[in-house]
Amino acid sequence: MAKVLNTIFCALGVFFVCFLWIVYCLKDGTLAFALSAIVAIASGYIVYRIQSESDARKAYKKQNKKQTEALANYLRFGENNGELFAQMLTYFRFEVQQCACDHLIVTKNGAKSYAALCYAADSVSKEQLVRAVVAAKRAKCDKLYLFAHKADTKTVDQSQLPIVFTDVANVYALLEQSELLPTLTLEKSHPKSHFAAKYAFNRRRFGLYFASSLFMLALTVVSYVKWYTLIWATAAMCCAVYCLVNRRFNTQPTAVTLD
Repeated sequence: MAKVLNTIFCALGVFFVCFLWIVYCLKDGTLAFALSAIVAIASGYIVYRIQSESDARKAYKKQNKKQTEALANYLRFGENNGELFAQMLTYFRFEVQQCACDHLIVTKNGAKSYAALCYAADSVSKEQLVRAVVAAKRAKCDKLYLFAHKADTKTVDQSQLPIVFTDVANVYALLEQSELLPTLTLEKSHPKSHFAAKYAFNRRRFGLYFASSLFMLALTVVSYVKWYTLIWATAAMCCAVYCLVNRRFNTQPTAVTLD
């Protein structure tokens, strides 16, 4: 309901601004009314679509990010990640020859590979990468699969052993596809933004800018400096529309609980 009302107010504001601009420029009330109505309807439709798509996109990205972070936390403290990854690799037609908590040795199409599970730290260091390569060579593997939160495989010479890096976001997709995704506890995140801009261009400021624009428009009718007041009314209406549709400064507050 709030989205619809905001769209209606926005369209009315645009109509009044356009109407006065066209009247003062072309001196034709009928033409001004027709053009302003067209612009207002179009702007209302665009604003409504932007709000809808923005909310859906924001909700999807936020949920996806939370789920990925929850999986990363689950793997960081997993008591036996090897068993989980063994089931996942089996689903993708790998044959598991050896399974441990931090590594697996698998084969597929006759090729022997080493899968290193590096989830103890947030990122894999160069030393850990070197140790994984050495372990793969000792096991006489032809390829190294590195599963970790994040890593820079450029720090290791790829000519020593081919390395396939899979980050936690891709692991989430693989586990979901293989229907092995564990039950995850989602943590509440605290969005970061610039306080002043967040306050000035938050959706709750829409009413303030909108009322200011209407006041300046009304003042334009009786003012001797019509262009001055009309410009400020247009600027205020632009700020109102921006407050309504921008995603950067409209983050949702995290609910406070005592759990």
